[in-house]
Amino acid sequence: MTAAKFSGDKGEVSETVRQFLRPELLLRSRAPKWILSAVKLAVKSRHIPAASYPPRSAMDALQYVLACLGQSWADHVGLLEWDGRELLVAEPYADRIDLEMLQELQRFTETLGCAFMFSANSWHFPGRTVRIIIAESTGVLSSYKNSQCVTATEFGSRPELPIP
Repeated sequence: MTAAKFSGDKGEVSETVRQFLRPELLLRSRAPKWILSAVKLAVKSRHIPAASYPPRSAMDALQYVLACLGQSWADHVGLLEWDGRELLVAEPYADRIDLEMLQELQRFTETLGCAFMFSANSWHFPGRTVRIIIAESTGVLSSYKNSQCVTATEFGSRPELPIP
């Protein structure tokens, strides 16, 4: 028996929203290389306990730190390559976001010294999931955020949009 891998809603509405918004595709089950360095630093500074077996890959390090700090926010996680940078992205269901989830996310970013932002432009299930973008620094995150902004003129000039 083989297991099917679900990689997002395939409904007509979701596909239409993806065409309009064009969210960047993620490399699922991968993590940015900077995660490994950040986890090693967090262990060295005693913000998280040392692992029995030190993680050797970024994904192993991510799994370890999530086990230490909480992982409720880390749904549909993947790597986003942008402008020569690697960003960590999670796409949890919006209706599951609560105070505990936000506290876990804040604890994660504070412990690793990284920064995050939310975006409604999610690929996994547009309209039901949100995108959490995590960058190694606020500078990288600011650059990413500025690159994703679209003016009303640019948005209205897209011929494929059915503007009434």
